[in-house]
Amino acid sequence: MTKLGSKSKALIIDAMSGLSGRAARHQAELLADRFGVSIQTIYHHTKDVRPTRARRSDDGAHRAELSDET
Repeated sequence: MTKLGSKSKALIIDAMSGLSGRAARHQAELLADRFGVSIQTIYHHTKDVRPTRARRSDDGAHRAELSDET
C-alpha cells in the first residue's frame, strides 16, 4: 500500500471537501489514479470533509400497536 504524505493528504482533502454523489466518485477516481492509491483510501482520508447523508423522514423508533383483545 502506498503511503500518502501530509502534502498529498492536504491536496486530497482540499479537492474532496464538500463533494458528494457522482462528483465525489469522479474526483476520488481521479485522485486515486494520480496518487496511486485505492478509491477507498481517498474516501477514508476525506470522511470528515464530505457531507453526511440526509436523515430519513421516517427515521426513529418504529412500533406496532398490538391489541390485547383475542
